[in-house]
Amino acid sequence: HPVVILLGGKATGKHAIDYALDIRNVIICAPDYPYSPRESYTLGSFIADLPDMRRAALSMVPSVMLLTDYLWRRPDVDTSRIVLLGYSFGAPLIPCIAAYDKRAAVAAMVFGGGDLRGLIRHNVRRYKGLIVSEFVSLVGTVLLHPLEPRGYADAISPMPLVMINGSEDEQVPPQYARVFYRRAKEPKELLWLKAHHVNPRNVDLTKQIVATLKERLVKLNVLSSDG
Repeated sequence: HPVVILLGGKATGKHAIDYALDIRNVIICAPDYPYSPRESYTLGSFIADLPDMRRAALSMVPSVMLLTDYLWRRPDVDTSRIVLLGYSFGAPLIPCIAAYDKRAAVAAMVFGGGDLRGLIRHNVRRYKGLIVSEFVSLVGTVLLHPLEPRGYADAISPMPLVMINGSEDEQVPPQYARVFYRRAKEPKELLWLKAHHVNPRNVDLTKQIVATLKERLVKLNVLSSDG
């Protein structure tokens, strides 16, 4: 069977498999994140959690590589049809993983983009002031610099890159998807859905994303038309 290694949203983790709707004859693996986010943050709690956040984010790269090692040893896995898929919080991790480990057939980013500092600043500013957003984005960028998606954009090739983004995404505005896509090399494609940011509770949008991704994976010969 083909395999999808699924990196979900920050609060979803391993439960991302619960939202893989309308998918058949595919093995889905969703590694959990070794950090549980708080429901809300103060500046103090954010600073206190930074070491754990950084450790958790960096650990996902070798964790997915170890998972791939395991999958390659399973007799029920078609190792020529492994998909690296990240959405929302998980999407920025995909370029680094794909750059260092070429065993996947396709790298897919759903509602993700590049420029970590810009994305952090944008999302913090939605709830906090200008000064706090600038501080948090600067600190976050320094700590997460090894994962900056733009730094790995051109290293994904020759693995095909599929991006699906929302034209009305309030968390990852279109310019952050475009800035990453421009840096990536062929083969690549960027598909737009008229939607706000992905949310597991939005079943209709989830089904639309899955259908769009399935269509592309069928054309790339990773999934069969009845998968």
